[in-house]
Amino acid sequence: MVPPAPVALALAFGDRYLASDLAALRALVAASNMEGDAEEALFASMLELALTLNPAQEDSYYLTEAYLPWQGRVSQAQELLVSASRARPWDWLPPFFQAFNLYYFRNQPIAGAQILQEAADRSPPKKAIGLRAIAGRWSALGKDPEEALRLVESMAQGSSSGPLRRNLGIRAKQLRGLIQLRKAADAFRKEVGHPPPDLEALVGYANLTEVPEDPMGEGFIIDKSGRVRVQPPNLDRVRTPEE
Repeated sequence: MVPPAPVALALAFGDRYLASDLAALRALVAASNMEGDAEEALFASMLELALTLNPAQEDSYYLTEAYLPWQGRVSQAQELLVSASRARPWDWLPPFFQAFNLYYFRNQPIAGAQILQEAADRSPPKKAIGLRAIAGRWSALGKDPEEALRLVESMAQGSSSGPLRRNLGIRAKQLRGLIQLRKAADAFRKEVGHPPPDLEALVGYANLTEVPEDPMGEGFIIDKSGRVRVQPPNLDRVRTPEE
């Protein structure tokens, strides 16, 4: 049973930091014994209590990201991470976790890339370069390459790092190639009546004279729906900027 915040506060003699630490400790213990929905719900409630009492509690937001979105509680995780992000304006990890959840669990790479900018703004220069490069990569996976191109060009213009500007410039070239291919695919579908079987079939449509090479080396593909996309990354293993 998880007590309401006022009760937890009273039990900790009015010390909200102590009350938050105790709730986080209970959540940590519960994490080792979650065998069903009821235990997971109890665990999530304890984390919510801990971060309600002290949104800056570091262990609690780590536990939030380590468990809640993977249990399907993405919305709850995002709410708690937003609270942690506001309480810890110096910390790049809460917005990074928010961004990752949008990218990985919600399939919203553009929205994730935009929040990743906030994580980069909070980071040391070397880490910020890596985060902005990831934002550029995520942008290329968005549903609207023209919107992604605007985002990448804006990031490049605002960057003081030469290597990052070059990386984003190459990313912008990739997106321009994707836009060309999308236009050709739309013209092919309109004329032929079905999606293109491969990229080479697009030559001659919408003024496309050849299939553009992907300067990032990731590759363009036609997915099962007939949509031209950038080859998505392998998501079997989750990577963070520290790896």
